[in-house]
Order: sequence, then structure tokens, then C-alpha cells
Amino acid sequence: IAPLALAGAENNLKSYKGVVMINEDRLTVMETEQDAARDAAAARSAELDAEKHVAQFQMDELRRKLADAEAAKVRLAREVEELRRKVAVAVTPVRAVVPYTPAA
Repeated sequence: IAPLALAGAENNLKSYKGVVMINEDRLTVMETEQDAARDAAAARSAELDAEKHVAQFQMDELRRKLADAEAAKVRLAREVEELRRKVAVAVTPVRAVVPYTPAA
């Protein structure tokens, strides 16, 4: 009976080793998938960081352009007001400036 029991134990051991190897392979696959997912997440994070920097640069550029446009608007408003004053002086009738005295 001992040789038969020994043979059965060896078969059980081989079976157990097979199961262990299968589980090790599964674990290796899972670790590889996890590493790949981590790498993909890191790559996506880097892409998002780059997009964030580009968006920030564009926002800063638009803020500068807006400030320039607002300054130009103020300048133009001053010029328009100055031109209105000049036009008002130029078209003021002479009799409004010189008092009217009837001819004798």
C-alpha cells in the first residue's frame, strides 16, 4: 500500500504544482496588465498636463490681447472726444462768437 500511496501523493503534488504554476502565470499576467494600465495612466496624465499648459498659455495670450484692446478703446474714446471738440469749435457760427450789432 505504501508504494501506491506514494504514487498518489506524487500525482497530487504534480497536480498542486500545476495549479501553483497556473496561478503564478495568472498573477504575472495581472501584474503586466496593471503595469500597462499604470503606464497608460501616466501617459494620459502627461498629455493632460501638456494640454493644461497650452490652455493656460492661450488664456494668458487672450488676457494680454483683451488688455491691449481695452487700452486701445480708451485711447480711441479720447481721440473721438478731442475730435468732437475740434469739430464743435470749427462749425460754431461766427455770430454766436461775435455779438451782433445792427448797422446804423
